[in-house]
Formats: sequence, structure tokens, C-alpha cells
Amino acid sequence: LFAAQIGFGGRKQTKLLELLAALPERAAGMDGDPVPGLAAFIRAHSGGSWVDKEWLRKHNIDRQSRW
Repeated sequence: LFAAQIGFGGRKQTKLLELLAALPERAAGMDGDPVPGLAAFIRAHSGGSWVDKEWLRKHNIDRQSRW
């Protein structure tokens, strides 16, 4: 979803998808390292009830180790 909505076209989108596919399953960074913009993107595009949105607001969902 994230890669599809960034808005690149052509070769840039292909390169982005290749880079995302090549990422290791476990991040080598520290657990506390956030992924810039990820939490805001997920919160902006999340559906669901107010309870779900409240959970997303209260929790760190942009840390590398979470994904």
C-alpha cells in the first residue's frame, strides 16, 4: 500500500519496488529508530472504528522492529 501510493511512475516506481523487495526481513537498525513518515501515513489511511484509531495514536507503530 505504501509503495503503491507514493506516486512514482515508470522506472522510479520499479526501482522503489525492487528496493522494497530486497530489504532484509529483520532490520539491522536500533529498535528505537523510526521510519520517517510511516506512522503519519498509516494513521491517515487507517479505517476502522475510533477505538482502532485511538490505538494507532497511542502506540509507536513506526519503529523498524515492528515490521
